[in-house]
Amino acid sequence: MKLVYCILFLSSVLGVNAQSKKTTQVLAKSSLLIQTVFSTKDSATLEKLFAKELLYEHSSGKIENRAEAIKGIIYNKSVYEDEPAPYNVAFEGDSAVVNHIFKAKEKKADGSIGALNINIRMVWKKESGDWKLIRRKATKNQ
Repeated sequence: MKLVYCILFLSSVLGVNAQSKKTTQVLAKSSLLIQTVFSTKDSATLEKLFAKELLYEHSSGKIENRAEAIKGIIYNKSVYEDEPAPYNVAFEGDSAVVNHIFKAKEKKADGSIGALNINIRMVWKKESGDWKLIRRKATKNQ
């Protein structure tokens, strides 16, 4: 009987650790994506993060494919000063859905400053052992 309890305990611990590792990996990718999109704008990083079939939706409703999204991000001259906010992760099979509220002061290329308050939903898919973004949707918060 002790052996049964030991096996059950170990399998539950291993399951939690596997889930924690998965969560950590997805959160790291999500955080890197937000940092790259709103700060560094590094195309090489975006190339690694984005799946080939990416759909990237802005809060304006504009939807871009992978190439359009990368071009739009790297040529965006706005500078963002963001407020840290948590990420929420849910898993379904080999996919993960991450929700994040992004609040920032946006300084545009013309010098004007505005407030940005958007909900970002990211869908990540496990592809060749790595997490790739397949869908990003931003909506304006009130």
